[in-house]
Amino acid sequence: MGEKIYVVGVQHMEFKGQDGQPVTGVKIFYTQQVTRRGLTGDIAGNFFVSRAYWDGLVYHPEVGAECLVYFNRYGKVSSFAAA
Repeated sequence: MGEKIYVVGVQHMEFKGQDGQPVTGVKIFYTQQVTRRGLTGDIAGNFFVSRAYWDGLVYHPEVGAECLVYFNRYGKVSSFAAA
């Protein structure tokens, strides 16, 4: 099951990695409503998706979109879907 997020920013990035190689990708900034022990309300966060992986996704979230984000077993983004 995916986690519901609200996208508040999308940043296309290009920089050099620690090894000096170019890295391109997209950073998604989001808010998420949570209710768990000791925390009630909204949290904010972001995650990075490499350009190669981003280009292969079926659904690309845009600013203002409420969507579901799915993660693989390594904790990396595997896909997005409209909520």
